[in-house]
Amino acid sequence: MLQRTPTRFRTTARACLALLVLLLAAGTAAGRDADRATASQPSASYLRIAQAWEDGNPEVLADLIHPDGLQVRIGKGGRATSYSPSQAFYFFKNLFRDNLTESFDYQRQQKATGPRVHAMAVWRCREAPGDPLHIRRLVLVLARSGDTWQLTEINTVR
Repeated sequence: MLQRTPTRFRTTARACLALLVLLLAAGTAAGRDADRATASQPSASYLRIAQAWEDGNPEVLADLIHPDGLQVRIGKGGRATSYSPSQAFYFFKNLFRDNLTESFDYQRQQKATGPRVHAMAVWRCREAPGDPLHIRRLVLVLARSGDTWQLTEINTVR
């Protein structure tokens, strides 16, 4: 009977280990599904845009551009300029070279009810350290591309 106890113990331990591996695998798969569901929400894209904008990171922002491109309407003239995703990198690079971001905050965001969603943001920036603070209100428009939401428009609001 003493010899059977270690065998029974090993069998029970193996069963527990197998159950633990199955539970971990199921939890990891559920976590990936939750990550995919979160990434497919407009709010996830808006958060990535905000972080990249505050960091002044043109690469990340260019990666978030819709495959059909980005339309930008910034400034008093209101003239729209279109950029391909690769051109958008240079737009953001020049934008952040000429403007030092103090903060980038969303004021409100539309719920996703269709193929496009809008958010209002306030961008506080300076042309150089010590210069006057500029406050720019922007509308950022996302459009669905597959399972993700990508930036398709940036418009200045007066």
